[in-house]
Amino acid sequence: MVSLKASTGTVATWRDRVATGLMLLAAIGAFISFVTSITSLATAHPATQVVEIWRMYGFFVFSGIYVLLAFWPRKYPGIWELAILDKAALGITGFVLLGRGVADAQTILIFDGSLAVITCVAYLLTRGYTGWSRLRETK
Repeated sequence: MVSLKASTGTVATWRDRVATGLMLLAAIGAFISFVTSITSLATAHPATQVVEIWRMYGFFVFSGIYVLLAFWPRKYPGIWELAILDKAALGITGFVLLGRGVADAQTILIFDGSLAVITCVAYLLTRGYTGWSRLRETK
């Protein structure tokens, strides 16, 4: 098996490649959401413009986070976990709101829930958790 040497051990090249593909797909999706949210912002009611701006910036930030995780999966300890936490929390929120009949709850559940799963799979494939050992090495 061909391996790629990481800072804390070896990870099979195929695992890194699959995870890179998943994270780049997530990055592209987040960037498309960023671009399309510009239209939503332009047509938003003044009462919701701040929320739309916040949402738009979040899409852009997650585009960058997913690119970082795609190319340097073991370099940023804590970023994986924060991304998973955010997407899982949004997916759970979508599920709860779905039961209350809130508009777009199904969209949140499907997209953010899927991103939570995809990010977890990539995290496990790349052994992103081994990035934490870098912190111990620098002490």
